Amino acid sequence: MANTRKKKGQASGWWGRVPGILKNRYAITFACFMVYLTFFDHYSLIKRHQLDETLRDLQEEKAQYAAAIEEAQTLEATIKADEERFARERYYMKRADEDVYITK
Repeated sequence: MANTRKKKGQASGWWGRVPGILKNRYAITFACFMVYLTFFDHYSLIKRHQLDETLRDLQEEKAQYAAAIEEAQTLEATIKADEERFARERYYMKRADEDVYITK
């Protein structure tokens, strides 16, 4: 007949088959805390990633607008330097007694 007595320190049944890390209450608490931070917290990692992407997009848009502003300022300086020349070249304006021929 087999010895059915338990040795000291051995668990029987399903609890004996559970890995040691899952028996540790600190590991379980840490795992629950990480799941909470990842998915459920107001500042979850998923929302943080979305906000980082939004920030990156907005910074790119800011750079595009800065370039457009720089170009507009250059154009403004050109216009102020010689308004008549700019109007004639850009919008093909002419005086009443002139004929304009466009050659390219």
